[in-house]
Formats: sequence, C-alpha cells, structure tokens
Amino acid sequence: MELHLDCRYFVGEKPCRFNRLCGGCPHYEPFGRRILIIKLAALGDVLRTTPLLPALRKLDASAQITWVTDEAALDLLRHNPAIDRLLGWNLETVLRLEVEHFDWLICLDKEVRATALAAKIRAARKSGFGLHPSGNIAPLHPESDELFSLGMSDDIKFRRNERTYQALTFEALGLTFAGEPLMLTLPQEVARWAEEKWLSWGLEAETRCIGINTGGGELFANKSLPASALVELIEILSRRLVGMKSAILLLGGALERDKNRDILRAVSAPVIDAGTGNSLLEFAALLGRCHTVLTSDSLGMHLAVALQRRVVVLFGPTCEQEIELYGRGSKIVAGIACSPCYRRTCDKTITCMNTLSLEEIVEKLLREVTR
Repeated sequence: MELHLDCRYFVGEKPCRFNRLCGGCPHYEPFGRRILIIKLAALGDVLRTTPLLPALRKLDASAQITWVTDEAALDLLRHNPAIDRLLGWNLETVLRLEVEHFDWLICLDKEVRATALAAKIRAARKSGFGLHPSGNIAPLHPESDELFSLGMSDDIKFRRNERTYQALTFEALGLTFAGEPLMLTLPQEVARWAEEKWLSWGLEAETRCIGINTGGGELFANKSLPASALVELIEILSRRLVGMKSAILLLGGALERDKNRDILRAVSAPVIDAGTGNSLLEFAALLGRCHTVLTSDSLGMHLAVALQRRVVVLFGPTCEQEIELYGRGSKIVAGIACSPCYRRTCDKTITCMNTLSLEEIVEKLLREVTR
C-alpha cells in the first residue's frame, strides 16, 4: 500500500478530510520542516508566546507546527490557524512525542516536566531550555543564554533588562522580533454569546465600554488594586464620563467572586456586572467587546492585548519592561523601592499598589477611551 506519511492531511487511524487512499491522491501535500513548541503554562505566557507562530510561518510556510500545552490552555490555542497539531500535556502525548522526530524543538518553559521532555525528544535543532543530565535546567543552545539569565539574576531581570518577552524569546530562537502580534481566535459561537450579552445590558455598538478587570492571579502578592481603591476609582471615573456614550463593566474570574461582590455592594456609580463564572473564552469575548480595559499584569491583560483593545496596565510586583502593548495603551508603574519583587507574600504596610494615583489612572483611562 502506498502511504504518504508526510502529508499534512494524513491521519492513519481514520480517513483524511478527503476520504481517499494515498495512492494517486491529488490532494497530497507534504509538509516542510517539523517544528515542536513546548509551552505548557501559565495561560498568559502561553498567549504571549503566540507571536512566534507568524514568524515561524514566514520562515517556512509549509512547516508542520505542533504545540504541546497544559489542558487548561488548550482553548487559547484550539482555533489558531497557524497550529497544525495541538496536544494536551498527558501521558499519551509524552509517549507519542518520544517516538517522533522533529527538525526544530522549541521549549520555553523552565520547569522539570517540560524540559525533561525537551531533552528526550529527537530533534535536529533545539532551542530554549532542557533538562541537563545533572538534573538541572539549562539552555539548549547559546542563543537562549540571555533569556535563561533573567531567571538567574534579579539584577538582570529587575533593573538591567529593557526588552520585552517577545524580543527575548525571538532572540532565544535566533530570530528578530518585528512586532508580530499575539494570536487569539475566538469561535463564532462565543463571539455571538458576547454580542447577546451586550444587547441584554442595553449597550449599543457605539458605546465605549471600559472594562475593569479586578483579577491578578494568586501567584504574586499585590498584583491588583484592592476592592476599596477600585470602588473609589469607579466613582471618580463615572463622574468624569458624564456626557459620553460609555459604560463601566466589572470583570473577573472565579478568584474575584468575593472581591467583585464587595465592589458592587459598595459602589454607587452605575456598573454592569459581567459575572465571575464565565468560561475562559467567554471572559475573553467580553474583554474583546470593550473599548478600553483597566487591568493589572495578568491573563486579562494578555487577552486584551491579543484582542487589540486599548489598555491601561498597572504594575506593582512584576516587570513592566517585559510587557509589549503594541502602542495601544499606557503603563502605570508603582513608585516604591522594593518593586518589582515577584514575591508571593508581602509584609509592607504601604504596598506597591497603594502608591498608585487613582487620579492618574482615571486620566489615562479617559485618554485611551477617547482615542
């Protein structure tokens, strides 16, 4: 039997999309170089790694690109047209990849499970990070040294580095970042769901909605404004929006359920509650309908940037210089000596987020929402 195992449409365990055997098939299309991307977590980091996809396609339009990620991140990549094979992190995936051979392996996670897999997989070229026989994580190629060093030195990461994550990851692969965007494709049914929500809230297409994303994740302390500050900010913002066709939408995830409930109870200004029980893609679709989003350095920020929204981003414990906004927003950075710190807990009486001026935040939101 004639088999075209290098055809991008070949499946093997079931008929291909053309429902034909390989012999003499007019749809035979051999793929180019086989590229494997290992980027498992976190969700925001997975999303901000997607600019590599158009760059890799530019290098080889016929490449077969496989991406391995955590199950929680699959929805962020599932509808991406630049990915040929999307594999969730599980035993089946590991066993499968140990059999395959790739032209180029790219691992951008610095954790044992990802780097151990990168070390075991056969590939002609390897970039990023792998697990050394000593049991320690190390760069797979000298081009990845600079990116690796950021995790080894607070001085380099906090003070000396001035490049974004995109520029650093491209350099680790021997590429040059040229403004390639984050890639996020929302399925039509989710976009329709968000549109119906908009209509149910009485919002019109021309309404300039400001999304207030209250979350910051659990990893680092003081990543987002406290509820009391957000209440005061919404009150100030609402007064400044009088006369403008606008609305304020309160956003967050399951972790922000109590925080958002407290905000809604305390605030007197009109605020639309988007709920905290939305799925990941529903949350993204709501962000995508906002004109401007106020957010901390969080998944919500990465989603808003990917969906090309105007943003105002608050930075406390994390590095603002690593974040690429593509000219569609403003950054407000905490003015406190211990920031950034990337600490999980904080014993300060005055925290980095407490130093941020609510008036400055409102001014920058108004500047963005009128663009």
